[in-house]
Amino acid sequence: MSAAAYLVVRCDGRDPEAGCPDSAEGSCPAPVRTHTELRRYLRNVCGWTRRTARDLCSTCTEEDR
Repeated sequence: MSAAAYLVVRCDGRDPEAGCPDSAEGSCPAPVRTHTELRRYLRNVCGWTRRTARDLCSTCTEEDR
């Protein structure tokens, strides 16, 4: 029996004043093995970006533009 890991990426731009929810987290409904795969899914499907070593949710991405 093996344990499964549940990978989560949290938004680094969490700013409630900018509209980003405090609990902005990204996860994938399909199994992923690495955070790189998870970030790829979040970028392609959910609109997340990674800028200067910061993960930004789609709300913070729009504010950062």
